[in-house]
Amino acid sequence: MKNLKAYIKSESKAFPGEIYTDVVDHAAVYKDGSIVYHLRFGLEWTTDEVYSTFQEQCERERRAKAKAKYEAFLKGPEVAALLEYCHEPRTVKEMLTFMLERKQMGKTTLVDRVVMPLFKEGTFERFKVQGQRKNIREYAYRVKENR
Repeated sequence: MKNLKAYIKSESKAFPGEIYTDVVDHAAVYKDGSIVYHLRFGLEWTTDEVYSTFQEQCERERRAKAKAKYEAFLKGPEVAALLEYCHEPRTVKEMLTFMLERKQMGKTTLVDRVVMPLFKEGTFERFKVQGQRKNIREYAYRVKENR
């Protein structure tokens, strides 16, 4: 109870885990998603939130973390090196060979997560390359000069 009173006085938004383990005996999650906490001193407490709300919050946090990691990757040393390499037009195959020396990734990941975002934001410009097979369109990309 001392810990709980100290938490209430502190007006902190983060709920300390040790208070939870000290106070809650167990919790029951029902099919409708509601949660009933059974407290050690004989009381039951029901929240207005349901478990699906918690899951949605966790998913939002996971996506935000993944987005931040992706944005850091696009600003990181591997992509910076790729941009240096692509001052001359390079095919996706050449870029993949170059990137595999720095980071493990597949062709689809390179195209979807690096090349196309850089192309869409205007960092890369694209050229048609006449391949060995006439029916296949192949593109080369290079860093725009006005960048």
